[in-house]
Amino acid sequence: RVEIHRNSLVEARNLYLKYTMSSSSSAEVKAPLATSSVLYAASKYIGIKCREQNLAFLECKSSAPDPAKCLPQGAEIHSCVSEMLLTLTKVCPEQFTKYAKCIEDEPLEDYAFEECRAHEKRLAKCTAKALDIVTMQPKVDSTLKDQPESDSIAVNN
Repeated sequence: RVEIHRNSLVEARNLYLKYTMSSSSSAEVKAPLATSSVLYAASKYIGIKCREQNLAFLECKSSAPDPAKCLPQGAEIHSCVSEMLLTLTKVCPEQFTKYAKCIEDEPLEDYAFEECRAHEKRLAKCTAKALDIVTMQPKVDSTLKDQPESDSIAVNN
């Protein structure tokens, strides 16, 4: 069962890489497939840029008994996420792709992403410069390897 899951992940990653590599050779850049690793790599930026749409959706869901009434808000979130993925692919293609690939390659049982922090920092540096989005980097204390890392977003007031 684990082998089947791992094969599915490998196939999804290969499809993602094929998709992103083919789009980089053409004049039109396309948003990458929204795999779990791509969404994780973009999650901080999605959280910042799509905050209002998410809040509107959550407010609708808490007040509307009929889920269909919140479809427009759900579509707004989807549109915002797609736009953020496209933006990251356009302005920081190498950093974003390498970070997402590193996350994809991390062993399933770990999900600590220690090996991916360098890629994360390069993406953060690129987005800070190109998109004016500042994120705080997790601090890793070598004496506290068993402790969870802080992973918060900086807010400029």
